[in-house]
Amino acid sequence: PCYWSTADRVLPRVGPERLAASPSIAGGAARPVHGAQAVLWRTGHWDRTGAAHQLLHDGVAGVSETRYLRAVALADRVTGLGCWFGTTHFVVGGDNITDPARRRRILAADLDALDGFLGRLRSTGRPVLFQLDANITPRSSIYPAFRAMLRTHRAVLHGTHGVEYLLTIPAPATTVQVRSAWTIPTARLRTDHEARGVTFRLVSGDAR
Repeated sequence: PCYWSTADRVLPRVGPERLAASPSIAGGAARPVHGAQAVLWRTGHWDRTGAAHQLLHDGVAGVSETRYLRAVALADRVTGLGCWFGTTHFVVGGDNITDPARRRRILAADLDALDGFLGRLRSTGRPVLFQLDANITPRSSIYPAFRAMLRTHRAVLHGTHGVEYLLTIPAPATTVQVRSAWTIPTARLRTDHEARGVTFRLVSGDAR
């Protein structure tokens, strides 16, 4: 609940910088677990043109809450160019062969679900910008499978490889052209993971 109450308190709700969310801020506050992995955007810059979501995995007591895959299709209000913006959150503690079998099974299923979800987004012909807390470290047992799956989607990772990742996938008509990648360190956040971001623009054509 603290994420939604903080968003409601500090994020712009009026004027050109006003933010919208999917699920909505009110809906997320009412059902914070269901509303997790939300996508937010500036309504003065973007028009929502679609949304996609599906269950990532059911909650398991002592292991994980119920989590989702979410994405929102947004179109630039000036250029009309569109992109999918997505997010998700894998189970923790399942990326190494020495981890508990249940957590490893859930993480493997999470990876398969993301693979299918990215394919679903790509099939629309729009590019993708996706941020996920994968709980997969570069030295883990499942990391090679994670990278191999991303390569099948022509995904490019931006910024530090830690347990979170930020990726872009081009489309035939539009590309997410990343100008720079940046990080907000844990010293500035009340959490154990740094935050990643990119400065980008949408351009016509497949830049790759």
